[in-house]
Amino acid sequence: MMKRSILLVTVGWELVFFGMFIYSLGQGDHYTYWTELISLMLLWIPPLCAHFKIMELPWPIVFAIGLSFFLNELGLVTLWYHTSFWWDKLTHLVSGIAVASLVATVIIIVLQNAARLRIPARWVPFFILIAVMAMEAFWEIFEFTLDHTVGGNMQYPPPDTVNDIIYNFVSGIIAGLGAAYYISNASLGTFVANLKVDRSVARIRKFLYK
Repeated sequence: MMKRSILLVTVGWELVFFGMFIYSLGQGDHYTYWTELISLMLLWIPPLCAHFKIMELPWPIVFAIGLSFFLNELGLVTLWYHTSFWWDKLTHLVSGIAVASLVATVIIIVLQNAARLRIPARWVPFFILIAVMAMEAFWEIFEFTLDHTVGGNMQYPPPDTVNDIIYNFVSGIIAGLGAAYYISNASLGTFVANLKVDRSVARIRKFLYK
């Protein structure tokens, strides 16, 4: 059931991105259609992970990943990044929550499979926040490097970068508190069982303890 839902969400986003790709191709906007092409490829990672029995992510997380890509592409196609001051903030908020959801999933898997590791629920928001901020730092470095090596136009003045960091900070807090609440009240065993990560965990254990 979960695998089918992942596929349906992915195909839905793929159709949307393909339409945007054709439009951008017709406009001759190289940066936008290359970004959309990369998004089209990245969106297949969750269903491929499910197919090869690596992990079956819950469909809401797959949807959130697609939504973060979509908001970015929509801002490029419509030029809302330039005409609407709040658009960039919205995209960073949503993408931060998507990243935080992935981090929370990994933490839950570790909690369920590490016999000697115990993380109190109140510490979960802290770990998620650190992970989101680390990813934000990596992204800003990536944008800076791309702009100065191939002449991209991804970075704006310093205040914009600071705003990006702030909104990712907020998204990390929101997702962290939500994850802490979920861990405190939900059945983590059932959640991890639905992820179908047994083979992946076994391979990691074999690699670490061989």
